[in-house]
Amino acid sequence: MIFGRKKGQREEKDDDDGDEEEEEGEELDLIAFQGAFNGMPVDWKVNAKLAQVGLERAKIMVSDGIRRRANIIRIEHKADKAGVFLVIDGIPYPANRLSRAEAVAITQVMKLLAGLNMNEKSTTQSGGMTGILDEKKYTLFVETSPMGGGLERLVVRVIDQKVVLEKPEQLGFSTEIRKKIREFTSNKQKLTLAAGPRASGVTSMAWGIVKGIDVYLYSVHLLGEFGHRDTTNLTPFKQLEGDSLDATIPRIIRIESDVIYLPPMNAEVAQVVLKYYEKINFISEISGADAIAGLLNYVKLFDDPAKACDTLNGVFCQKLIRLLCNECRTPFRPNPKILAKTGLPPETKVLYRPPSKDDNEDGEEPDTCENCGGTGYVGLTGMVELIEMNEEIKNLIIAGGNPAAIRTQAKKDNMPNFRADGLRLVAEGKTSLEELQRVFTSAPTG
Repeated sequence: MIFGRKKGQREEKDDDDGDEEEEEGEELDLIAFQGAFNGMPVDWKVNAKLAQVGLERAKIMVSDGIRRRANIIRIEHKADKAGVFLVIDGIPYPANRLSRAEAVAITQVMKLLAGLNMNEKSTTQSGGMTGILDEKKYTLFVETSPMGGGLERLVVRVIDQKVVLEKPEQLGFSTEIRKKIREFTSNKQKLTLAAGPRASGVTSMAWGIVKGIDVYLYSVHLLGEFGHRDTTNLTPFKQLEGDSLDATIPRIIRIESDVIYLPPMNAEVAQVVLKYYEKINFISEISGADAIAGLLNYVKLFDDPAKACDTLNGVFCQKLIRLLCNECRTPFRPNPKILAKTGLPPETKVLYRPPSKDDNEDGEEPDTCENCGGTGYVGLTGMVELIEMNEEIKNLIIAGGNPAAIRTQAKKDNMPNFRADGLRLVAEGKTSLEELQRVFTSAPTG
């Protein structure tokens, strides 16, 4: 049962003796929603009919997703039906089928709980709420987007408030990457960018760069949205009503700030960086499939590519990769040919992979691991690449910004790349060669 409410529920017995049906097990608790981020109250009297049709269904959907470790819960419409999908450690799984009416009711309930406008279905809306399930607190980000015909796509992103993944070491950044973050943010000038496509963890990476700063040496001020994230030892800065970003930056500089965390990069933000990059260090994020794409997207925001390069320290990007389950990962001695082919150190004595029937003498499938649910993986970490601005990279951008030429130069300069960082994680036993191959042949899921 994918959407279940009973612990140990048993089937009814239907035999000639007329035995009584076996008792059902203990009911599973459902999530208790705690209120919208924007403080919008829910009037259940006015929405009594909606509550009757959709509230418990919404609770069951979210509770089931959380118990199955989903970080994203989606409702998608197709023809006259709809489906619930759970994204667990970056992999989508079908969870349940719904009628169109059920899907609409759940979506409307989630909008109501998140403080969104239930009557607005032609634009994207985002908000959220908190919730408690099994004595754990969760942050639930809710987004709806139009799909045509009055239907909406619902996306619920789930954050366990006790699982803090913000600092570079928590995000799995290598020692080399952490040193580069300190180097870039200690010069008190220029811009450091995090690049990535949607649902790649780009905002988490930008925040990881912020958290990599030595806040005992440098003062960090925050602009824009930072949601549920911990701002301890950082200073959120509120813009005055009517003030532009350009008018706000000098106010922060005057109070002797060292680093400013900016909203995501666009033309307006880029012009602010150009105007003040010699006076303060900036951190921001930008869309891009990888670090080079992010770099070139940034350059496009300027009339003069050389000027764009002058403002920049470098561009980080990460690819998310699943971590092997520590409860069931299986060690094996790698073939020397595999080590040579992948570039792993020849002295590597042991690697790890998920369990398989090949590991059992009888050739049977392994028992399902309770920790990972049989997937072999629990959680995600990031492989990180960096394009650092130097004269050679700058000249290539001025000459037209050929991505292949930039990548060749970055390799020549021994800049961190996805492949090397992925192999590091494999060698450390944190992930597998199979997972590394999967990530390089698949697109991010959102």
